[in-house]
Amino acid sequence: MTSILKVSEIQDPANSNSALSINSSGVVTNPQKPHVNVDMGGTGAYLSHSANDVLKFDTVFDGDASLFNTSTYKFTCPVDGIYMATAVVLLQSEENVSLYFYINSTFQYHSFNSLNRRASAVSVAKCSAGDEIYFTSSNNTGYWDGSAAGGGRYSHGSFTLIG
Repeated sequence: MTSILKVSEIQDPANSNSALSINSSGVVTNPQKPHVNVDMGGTGAYLSHSANDVLKFDTVFDGDASLFNTSTYKFTCPVDGIYMATAVVLLQSEENVSLYFYINSTFQYHSFNSLNRRASAVSVAKCSAGDEIYFTSSNNTGYWDGSAAGGGRYSHGSFTLIG
C-alpha cells in the first residue's frame, strides 16, 4: 500500500519556525542551514602567516557565529552531514602557495595552488557532529586582510552544511 502526504510546510516541534518548505513546483527549501562566512578582520594590512598554521579568519560576517572559533580559526560542525568549505586569500607577493583542508587535525586529500597572488580552495567532506574543519597553507607569507570599496573582501572563507 502506498500513501501520499501532501504538505507545503513542515515546522519544528514548537511550531515556531519553518523547518522545510515545498512550493507548487516541488522546490524544497531548508531555511536554516548551518553556515558561516568569515574574513581576516579588515584592518587593511598584510597579516604574516607561518607555514602550516591555520588560516587566520578571525571575523564572522554572516551566519551563526557560534559555529566558528575566531581564536583557533576553526569551524565546528553542529550535525552529521556533508559540508562545503572554501578559502580565498590574496598573497603579499606572487609565489607558489598550497592550501590544505583538515578535519580534526587530520590532513584530507585536498590541496590547491595559487595563481597571480591569489590562492583558493573548495572542499567537500562528510563530517560528524563536533568535527572541526579548517584550512592551512604551505608557506611563510602574508595575506591581505583588508576589504575593497563597497565591502568586497580579498581574503575570506565559508563553511556550509550542504547535505
